[in-house]
Order: sequence, then structure tokens, then C-alpha cells
Amino acid sequence: MQARRTLTGVAIIATFTALGYSQQPKAISPQGPKPPTANKPVEAPSHRPSKEHVPADPKAGHLVLILEGNVLQLRITHAVAKPSAWSGPVKGLKSDFQLVILGKENRELRRLPIDLSPFETDPEKVNRPVVVKGCQVKSPNIGVLLNVPRMPQAVRYELRHGKKVIGKATAETLAALLRGPR
Repeated sequence: MQARRTLTGVAIIATFTALGYSQQPKAISPQGPKPPTANKPVEAPSHRPSKEHVPADPKAGHLVLILEGNVLQLRITHAVAKPSAWSGPVKGLKSDFQLVILGKENRELRRLPIDLSPFETDPEKVNRPVVVKGCQVKSPNIGVLLNVPRMPQAVRYELRHGKKVIGKATAETLAALLRGPR
């Protein structure tokens, strides 16, 4: 048994040496060793907010908004406050659908993409039945959760498709949803 452990240890060291590691690793993850390229810096996401956006305050926590409707009209129907810090927008997500958080004088505080790819987003198909292709279902009825930063300076929330506003809520409406039943 001792010989088998030693032989396995030598095989692991040889594997790490072949992969370009100069030292023996302290622990091996269940997925195996990461290639040397895994330590290279990752390119910054291209959707980073402009300098004009107000940074999210981690102490304020975040909100989980429930959006319902269709491609022509979306509404924020429920909201839940979470104490944990907002983790940021989904990395790499680009979408024509966005939540825009506005402050006083219509100042844009934050713009967040909304992933509606699982839903039917063709306006011509809003009143048509659900389409089933194999294991995929495309429904024009949208129901989605969206994590957003809690921003006390927000006055209005707009749901947009391109430049067209397809839904909106005031900060007062959102506050009422937060006080309401879950």
C-alpha cells in the first residue's frame, strides 16, 4: 500500500512538471490541475459602466426584482431586499432589454442588461401560443428575476427595449412592493 501511494505521488509530480509547474502543488482540486494559462490576467468586460454611473454601495445590499409581462410591456411585480452586496451585472451579457435606474433630473445612475433569451421576444408573436421545439419552450409570457443594486438616490426605474420604454416604476412604487407580502 505504501508503494502505491509513493508511486501515485511521483505520477502527480511528473504530471505537474510536464504542465509547466516548477513546484509541487499544495493541494489538488477534484477537477485536476489548472493549466499554466489559467493564471494569466482576464480581459476586462466590455460592458463596464461609464464613469458617469454611480457605484453601488455594498452596505446598502441589493434588490431582487421580479419582472413579468411580455416584450411589449414589462412590469416590476414584486421586490425583495437582500442584505448581501450586489455582485454586479452578468459578465458578458449584452441585451437590447435593459433596466435603467434614474435619479433626480433623469440622471442615469445605472444601466443593466436583462437576459430574455429563454423567452419569445418577437413583438409579432405576443398573442400567439407557446412554441415547443424538442426540449425547448419559447413563451411570449415573461417572468424573470433580476438582481440590482439598492440605490437610495434612485427616483425611477425604466424597463427598455432599445430606446423604447416598455415599463416603469417609481421609487415609491418599489418601496411599496418591498413592504408588501412575499
